Amino acid sequence: MRFQRILLPTMCTCNELYFNGNFRCTNEELYLDSENTISSDTYFNSISLKKLLKYTNISSITLHFELYGKCKLFACAAWIDECNIIRREDNKFIEIGNSNSFTKFDIPFKLKDHFEILYFKIVAIDDCILKSMYYDSNVVKNKIKLAIGICTYKREDYIKRNLSLLNESELFSDENSRPDIYICDNARTLPDINYPYVSIIPNRNVGGSGGFTRCMMEIKKSNKNYTHFILMDDDISLDPHIIERNLDLLHILRKEHLDGVIGGAMFTLHEPWRQFETGGLYRHGLMEFPNKNRDMRQIRSILVNCQETRLNYNAWCYCCMPTTVFNKGLPLPIFIHMDDIEYGTRLCREIITINGICVWHPFYNNQRPSSIVYYDVRNKLIVLSRENKNDIVKYAINMLNGFLPFVFKYDYGRFLAACDGFEAYLAGINTFKSSDPVKINENLKKYKVDWRDIPVDTKYTISRVPEFKMPHNKKECINTIMLKTDETPIYLDCDISQANPNNHRTMVLINPITNTYATFHKNSLLCLKCLFKYCKIKKMIRSKGLVISKEWHNRYGELTTDEFWSDYLKMGE
Repeated sequence: MRFQRILLPTMCTCNELYFNGNFRCTNEELYLDSENTISSDTYFNSISLKKLLKYTNISSITLHFELYGKCKLFACAAWIDECNIIRREDNKFIEIGNSNSFTKFDIPFKLKDHFEILYFKIVAIDDCILKSMYYDSNVVKNKIKLAIGICTYKREDYIKRNLSLLNESELFSDENSRPDIYICDNARTLPDINYPYVSIIPNRNVGGSGGFTRCMMEIKKSNKNYTHFILMDDDISLDPHIIERNLDLLHILRKEHLDGVIGGAMFTLHEPWRQFETGGLYRHGLMEFPNKNRDMRQIRSILVNCQETRLNYNAWCYCCMPTTVFNKGLPLPIFIHMDDIEYGTRLCREIITINGICVWHPFYNNQRPSSIVYYDVRNKLIVLSRENKNDIVKYAINMLNGFLPFVFKYDYGRFLAACDGFEAYLAGINTFKSSDPVKINENLKKYKVDWRDIPVDTKYTISRVPEFKMPHNKKECINTIMLKTDETPIYLDCDISQANPNNHRTMVLINPITNTYATFHKNSLLCLKCLFKYCKIKKMIRSKGLVISKEWHNRYGELTTDEFWSDYLKMGE
């Protein structure tokens, strides 16, 4: 059976993710001029052999394709040896094909334990056309029934585009094998979508955690006997073949690995070759991201990415889970951020990542909303309390201290949003359960930083970011507040966390990718307000932190039941 289709660069303009060499292609055929060479030692079209041998029942691998023209074909392998040197092995080439018609070929690969990847190399003798290319193996298929859950909020264009691509794909043309799609519409603005396999679910605006959980609840109660489901973001760029590849992998997994989580990697949309994240390891408030920001055009990155790393969660930009996870309850109702980490670490399932399963996601360095830190603070402290393995008072005070520099970078809203997050956590679980998440999120909009398009005729000079020195005591803080400022604005191209107004009254952050800017002004009164707030929160953490942490630890399970979520989502209304 086919277990991995050879992909062509129809969704992504970065050819090096698909083949190395000179070629042209349509949606279905690859064209290779005489004497040109291509190789599939790439992110999408190599085989992650070691992982396949570990997780699947594969014992043989064959390359299938149809060829018009003559070429030399090499079945190849690559790995990194014990001296960290990249090694390759090319089997003796075979000359195949004819110039009169398409001919089918099945080329076997040698499988050796030290091989990290398998790939093929083709040298054209004549002008060649290749089609119907895939890797094949004799293996018994698992019975899989797949569903997809998408949470969206006012992103109709993304939803329509991705659904159109899916509907036109080969996978979704087969009524017997295509997945069902559940779209949770938190804005209740999606129009009717006339695809028989798509269900639109109007929902309260309770964030990503609420939308994804609603999808999970609909999948759970559908009585369609799903074995697995995929959660994915609404604003991703998605190649339908990735879902097909995910399904093909599920079909060949060993029985003992069917309860694992298949994690899709997140690539950046503006640099489509850059792997931003592929799973993560969360331990006691610290997060590690193996193979973060790798250039996946490089053979070393491809090989390193194939090696096993310790992971305990995968982001829900694209994450495939078995429906048996419902036995662990539902996610926490924490709106956004940390929901995937909390649920993933609670599940304690193995995370399976493999080259070729990914999505592209918009990502911009310096446009992270200030209000997000409310959820970062509150949710991280809730998760830490659930684990009960940290000195929560010490951790919270260190976290609070980490936000203090924003006061002296004129981002007062970010600091005050963080303080609101501390107060929400310290208010305890009863207050949390009785609070309205819609009103909370609406209230956080007051901290929003206004990013605007840069007018065409605007002239400015980007300054070098000077080293930021944080005031260390009360006297230094007062001196910094009262210090006379330079009235000319300073323009910086960096994230707010790296910024330094350098005693200018106005700081302007520039985002050259989106051609936008945001302005931050010094406000001595707001600065004093933030410092008083800092002292208040620090005192609250010391007096209430330990008691509140135990409360969250003992009672967080109340927030993961079907009954709680039905009431939280007001599903009967």
